[in-house]
Order: sequence, then C-alpha cells, then structure tokens
Amino acid sequence: MPERRGRGLVLPLVGLFAVALIVAVLLNPRTGLLHLVPPALQDPVRAVLVLAFGGVLSWLLERYWFGRLRPGAGPLPARQVTTLRFVVRLVLYMAVAVGVLAAFGVGVPSVVFGGAFITVVLGLAGQTVLANMLGGVWLVMFHPFEVGDRVEIITWQYPLLMPSYGHEALKPSYVGTITDVSLMYTQMATDSGLPMSIPNGILVQAAITNRNRGTIHRLRVRFEVDQGVNPDALVADIERQLKPTVPGAEAMMVDVSPTTYSLVVIVDHTDTDDAMRHRVLRAAWAALGRARAAAEAPAPDA
Repeated sequence: MPERRGRGLVLPLVGLFAVALIVAVLLNPRTGLLHLVPPALQDPVRAVLVLAFGGVLSWLLERYWFGRLRPGAGPLPARQVTTLRFVVRLVLYMAVAVGVLAAFGVGVPSVVFGGAFITVVLGLAGQTVLANMLGGVWLVMFHPFEVGDRVEIITWQYPLLMPSYGHEALKPSYVGTITDVSLMYTQMATDSGLPMSIPNGILVQAAITNRNRGTIHRLRVRFEVDQGVNPDALVADIERQLKPTVPGAEAMMVDVSPTTYSLVVIVDHTDTDDAMRHRVLRAAWAALGRARAAAEAPAPDA
C-alpha cells in the first residue's frame, strides 16, 4: 500500500517533466517547431508556453500531490510537510518567473544577479505581493503555529466592535484551525465553519495565541447584579456550584454603582471559552434566582 501511494505521487510528476522535456526539444528555435513562428512572436509564444506549463504543474501539485501529502496523514511530521509544501510552491513560482523573463531574452544569471532584478525586488519590497511572500517565508521559518493548530489571531486590520453591555472588554480576535500555509495566504477554518484566508503579511504583524501549545487558560466572566441581592451569599453560591467540576473557580465583587454592583468569576480551564462561559453564566443565573427568591420571601413573624 505505501509503495502504491508513493508511485501515485511520483509517476505523475515524472510524466509531466518528460512531457516538458519533449516540448522543449520540439520548440527549439533552430531544430524544433518554434522556427515556424515569426521571429517577432517567438519570445511571447515561449513565455506563454512557460506560463501554461507552470500553471498545469501547479494545478497537478495542488490537486494530487499536496492533496495526498497532508500534515499528519503520512510518515513526515506536520511541520516538515508544511515547510515542504511551501518550499515547493515558492521554487515553482520563482522558476516560472525566471523562465518567462528568460523567454524574452534575459539571461538567467542577469535575472538572478543583475542590478535590474535587485532594483525591482527593492522596489517591490513594500508592496503587498512581496510582503505576503516574505511573510510566508517568515511563518515557515519560525513556526508560530502548525497546520492543524487552533489559534487566536488579533490584528488591527480586521477590528471587531466592542460590546456595549457591562461585561469586561473582549479581545478583537479571530479563532479557528489552521489548514494550510501557501505563498500568499494562510487558510483557517473558523468556528462558524467558513474558511478564512488571511494574507501572510498581516499574520507577521498579528498577535497570535496558539491554543495547542498551552493546556490551561484563564477566563473572566463579568456581570452586573442588583444591589438588593446579598453579594456574600451570591458569591458563595456561585463558587459552590462551580468548584465540583471547575476546581479553583473564584467569584468576587469588582465594582459598585448607585444601583448595581459587578461580579467577576475567574476560572482556569481546558475547555473552549464559549462552553466555559456558558457554564459560568448558568451557575450565576441559578444563584441569582435563589438569591432573589430569598430576598423576596416574607420575613418570619417575630
């Protein structure tokens, strides 16, 4: 089975390179079919063929090879698979770019080492395309996350509105699972189920919390309570409900207004924040119901 899978990965690439070699021989300007094309059109035709071949090769890689070479699905570790896929894409697109320039008569050494090429690179250094490519190289080299990691991304380019109710401020973050790191974009499956493509240049500037590299994290849930409710009894009731399943849960009063006071519940947990927030708010709602019932109960006769 592994041998058959390996052949399925290698044979299409070998066949494609063989076809490319045959095409290159046939289109030789002296002995091939390219001499039938008018001299003024030979360079554009050669450039179009290089682009077409590069596009077909890229499609085959994405459709077949990269589809089978998934992180965690083979003998290679996820980090090496991600790096290999990125490097193959980078080398392919650079080779196509150099091939197109060479088709117009620009020698490969002058393309790579010439002053014109360096000038172009420096001129594009601040542009979006090159920034995203360099950002992808940065992500692959320093690995702030791996494919399959669940991350939380905070970036000023995609702000979220802060809540208007009296809860504590929420981080304007995007949460999801990384599915791929390509030359231009990092793909993330969000909690809503929709895929999200984030430019690599933006991720380099973003604050990234990798939830796979930490086990226990802290959650704070804040809510307002009417002053008619006894805070001591309410705090004790909430902690009593949470501590059997969430050891170390702590509730405390953190603010007071003319008509209400603020409670915050702090829990250290390994669950998702939404699931834990649900448990905390349910416990607080039940405790508030009992506290209000006790406050509204008629006083016993003296």
